[in-house]
This record gives sequence, C-alpha cells and structure tokens, in this order.
Amino acid sequence: MRPLLSTLLTLLLLAPSARSADNPDPAALAAAVQPHLDDGALLVLHADLTRADLTALHKTLDDTFRRMNLPKAETDQISQQLAGGMAVGRQWIADVTKTGARDVFVVLSAEHLPQPPIYLVIPLPQTADPAALTNLFTPLAQPLDGVAEVRGRTLLVGPKPALDRLKTLKPQPRPDLAKALESAGPDAALRLAFVPTADARKVLAEMLPALPPAIAGDGPEAREPVINHVRWLGAAVKLAPDLSLRAVVQSPDPRRAAALAGIVNRLVAATGDEVRRWIAHDDKTKAAIPMIEQAVKALTTKTEGDRVTLDLAGEQMLTLSAVLAPALAKQRERALAQRSMSNVRQILIGCAIYANENKGQYPPDLQTLIKTIELPPATLQHPADPARKNPYVYLRPAAGDAAPLDQIVVYERPDPNSPTVTAGFLDGRAELMPREAFDKALAATQARNTPKP
Repeated sequence: MRPLLSTLLTLLLLAPSARSADNPDPAALAAAVQPHLDDGALLVLHADLTRADLTALHKTLDDTFRRMNLPKAETDQISQQLAGGMAVGRQWIADVTKTGARDVFVVLSAEHLPQPPIYLVIPLPQTADPAALTNLFTPLAQPLDGVAEVRGRTLLVGPKPALDRLKTLKPQPRPDLAKALESAGPDAALRLAFVPTADARKVLAEMLPALPPAIAGDGPEAREPVINHVRWLGAAVKLAPDLSLRAVVQSPDPRRAAALAGIVNRLVAATGDEVRRWIAHDDKTKAAIPMIEQAVKALTTKTEGDRVTLDLAGEQMLTLSAVLAPALAKQRERALAQRSMSNVRQILIGCAIYANENKGQYPPDLQTLIKTIELPPATLQHPADPARKNPYVYLRPAAGDAAPLDQIVVYERPDPNSPTVTAGFLDGRAELMPREAFDKALAATQARNTPKP
C-alpha cells in the first residue's frame, strides 16, 4: 500500500495543466494550517491544486528512465503506468477543484510516532462541498487505516488517533511559517516549510549524528549541531512554464549561514565523488562522468547575508537527471543482485531442509520445494522480471557426502553481457561471482555431475 504522502504527491504531479491567475497569500496559508499543527509538526507541505503543468516534469522523468538503460519491456511498462497515473490524477484533481477546494497541506509530525506520522489539512472555502471532498479524500486515508473528518471549515485526513489528539491541541505560534512559505516565490505548485518548535529543535540536536570533520569544516560552528544553523527552511517546486526548484534556509546569523553553505557544498562535492566511483567501472555508465561537474556546480548553494539559497532551473534539473540516472541504474543493479542473492540463499536453505528430511537426497527440482517445505513461490522469480521463465538453474547434487562442498547447487541464469553471476554452493554460501570465476566453478560442477562411462 502506498503511503499517504506518496499518494498525494503522485496525484498532484499528475494534475492537469491548469493554473490560477492569482497567488495565494503566504500569511493566509499559514493561518489556515497553523491551528492544526501540534508540537511535533516538523514539515508542512502545501499543494496548490490549481497549479500543475506536467509537461516539464514528464519530460524530466521520461529522460531519466530512458537513460537508465532498462530493458525495453520494463521501460514501456513504466511509460504505460505513468500514462495511467496521469489519467487518474487528472480526474481526481478535476473532481477536487470542482468542489471549490484549492489548498492541501500535508503535515509530518513526530508527535504521532510510531503510528504513521502524516496527516492532511484541507481548508474548506465557503463554496466547497464538504461531503464530496470527504468522499474524494477517504481513499487516501485507507492505506493508513485512517479517516477523513470535517471539523468546522476544515477537512482533516489521517490516522484516527492522530486526529483525535488534534481535538485537544493548543497550537504554538509559528511566526516563521508564513516566511518559509513565501521565501521560494510565487507560482509554486508545491511549497515545503520546515519550522520546528524550540522543543523539537532540542530533540533534533540530540538525535542527528555528528558530521565527519571533512564535511563539518573548521571553526566553532563545526562543533555545533547542524540544526543550530537552521532557523527555518522554505522550498518550492514550479511546474510551469518550466520545471524549477528553489530552496531558502534562514540561519540565525550570517556566520552560521556561511558555515551551513560550506557544509552543504562539501557534502554535494563528496556525493559527486561517490557517484563517480559508483559508475566509473561500467562502460555503460561512466560516460556520465563529465556531467558530474556540471551537476555539482548546479547544486552549489549561495549565501546572501543570513540566508542560504539554492536554485535549479529546468536545464539544470535535466542535467541532474542525466547524471543521476546512471548512478540510479547502478544502484538498482546492486539492489536486484542482493535480492537475487537472497533468493539463492533461501533456495539453498530449502534444499538443505529437504535433504535432511529425505535421507540426504536433494529435491528433484526447485518446484518440489514449494510443494514440500512451502518455499514462497516468489523465491523462484527473477527480481527484475517475475514473468521470466526459469531464472534459476538447479544442479542437483549427489546424495550424502558424495558431492564436494564447493559444488554449485543453484545459480541465476546470467545475461550474456553480465560481468557477474549469482551462484549458491553446497556449503550454503551465495556469491556474486566474476564471470570467469563462475565459468570455471560451473565447468567443474558439471564435470562432477556427468556420469562416468
């Protein structure tokens, strides 16, 4: 089930290309949501449902997926899912705006942990239809076993215990909330505000790990918790006429603003170095290395007095997507390899259990494990392509002690161009092996399994 925040963002970003001519007043936005912010509220995301032109975002996502060198069938499937989501989003947004609603606030609060920490606040204009809005937002609450309740001129959506706690809420003033919502400028489809209370700031100072010296830098500020450098943060995403992002951090003073900018810039540079290492050993991905410098430059912050700002225009975001796509593809490959290795380990365990229960005889085939020891069927499916037939090759060992422990029992059927292969051995270990080493181990196993004349 998709989280509430992910669901709302998906629906917003798949909205129709309609924009309102007027800009909402940040002070009015803050006043609308502030009565519903508890002490643990850390993040407030404001979504303007009348401002969502998907064109630039769609192009960025499409370019990113295509640069990840996914199999054509998978790329086509993603494209179809995106198109389907667009259709659902258009209809949902159209239905919501017809009721007269425009603004949706997503609040992330640590107050409600370990329950889902997210709830929605939807102000109801005088012309809004509360019953129709309740029906539209109730499905968003269902993944969290939540509810949608109208209280006065506000619709609240979220887990019931969280909404019950809001009934006795005595909200604290948050004078910086309007400033954070306003800081990134007008015409934004999404605005994010981080305005922690004094108590929340103390908790974050204790919880956040200390930065390594290479990132923290020198000076007395390096010994302070990073949260001390942030009074509030505001960010905004514009979808039209071009996709862009602006983030502003208000620091307590220029000295801490400079320290924070240095931390962010060193972190970005270190991340760029790490991305280079991720992709440098693969001919398919290392072509993106020259663009990493452009991406690092695009993500470099600027200091203006006691504020730190970051601006990303459409071209810069496309450059970032071009750089990140190979890294994401590499990480995806690693994640799939880990999942495949987990499948191989489970198969090995299943074989050992079967042999223990059958006088040392290993199963005749892998499907037998599903029928006899209730191995989950998903274990025999390929992580990237569940529909692929027979993704794992089983080499049945001899009974008892006749087979050596370094014999391959199961391996993932390799892609012809893959430099590595996941294999599981009789001693219970699973390895991601270089292709040459795997070929030698496989040849030795096959030679042992071949009947002698």
